[in-house]
Amino acid sequence: MQLYTPEHGRLCRYVQSFVWDKEEAKDIISETTLHAFEQFAHLKSQEKFVPFLFGIARNQFLKYLRKKQLTGSLEENHVVSRFSEQNADTAITLKFELMRLLEKLNPLQKELLVLFEISGLSYQEMAQLLDIKEAKVKDQLHEARKRLKELVQADKNQLAYIHNRKDLAYEK
Repeated sequence: MQLYTPEHGRLCRYVQSFVWDKEEAKDIISETTLHAFEQFAHLKSQEKFVPFLFGIARNQFLKYLRKKQLTGSLEENHVVSRFSEQNADTAITLKFELMRLLEKLNPLQKELLVLFEISGLSYQEMAQLLDIKEAKVKDQLHEARKRLKELVQADKNQLAYIHNRKDLAYEK
C-alpha cells in the first residue's frame, strides 16, 4: 500500500481517460489493485512498481474491451468536471472533439499522450510499461503532439471554409 497510495490518482486518471464511465472505471481500478496485490511477490524491484501497476491496468482495460466489445463510453458528468470553466454543452462538445481527434492518432501515440498528459507518467515509466526505449517514447510523443496540432488546425480550416460557404449561400 505504501507504493500504491501515491500512484492512485495517476492510475485513476489513466483508466478514466479510456473508460469515461465512473462505475466501469472503478471496476477496472479495483481489479487492477486486486491483481497487483496478488502478483506483488513477482515484482523484482520497487522502482518498477509504476510500470507493473499501469501494465496491469492496461491489461484490465483490454480485457474490459474484449468483454464489452466496444470502445468505451463517455460519461457527461466526468467530461463537465474536466472542462469546469465551460458550460455543460460546450464541455460535451469539446470531449467528443478531443476523442474524435485522438482516434485519428496511431494507438501508440494515443496511449503515450494519455499516459503523459493525463496520467502524468514519466518517459522512463512509459518506456518500462510499453517495453520500448525511452528515446522512442520521446519521439512518438513529439510526433503525437505534432499530429494532434495538425488535426486541430485542419479542423479550424475546415470550419472556416464551411462558414465562408454559408456566407456565400446567404448572399445569393
